Amino acid sequence: MIKKIMLLATVFVLYFASMCFASNGSLLTSEEKISEQAIACIAGESDYVELAKNFTPGLAKNLPASKFMELKKTVKEQLGSLSNSKLAILQKFDKADRVIYLANGSKAKNVEVAFVFETTGKKPLLNEITMRPLEMKPVAENK
Repeated sequence: MIKKIMLLATVFVLYFASMCFASNGSLLTSEEKISEQAIACIAGESDYVELAKNFTPGLAKNLPASKFMELKKTVKEQLGSLSNSKLAILQKFDKADRVIYLANGSKAKNVEVAFVFETTGKKPLLNEITMRPLEMKPVAENK
């Protein structure tokens, strides 16, 4: 009888844990989709109107289409065309996530593109976009 209770408890714990991981997995998938859409929009390969549907009200107010065009121009001038973007870091906070991509720029060799998402609603909403060139120092070989 005790073995049956332990087995049932184990199954319940595993089920609950898998539900928690599935929730984080679908959240990250949504955040990745929006992040990749934003990178494509900055590169001129996607539509701003579609991207803006995923903005928080604050970002929508601070980054209208005209400001987004200025952002694209600044990125092109300072960092160049972005390519080979890859998810590098996910930071989880209480009511937000920060997703960081590393990309190659035609003017800046390595570029960090960071997105902050509000995670309080049913779907994540983009609240902040930041970009900066990164200097990658070569790693010394151990001899």
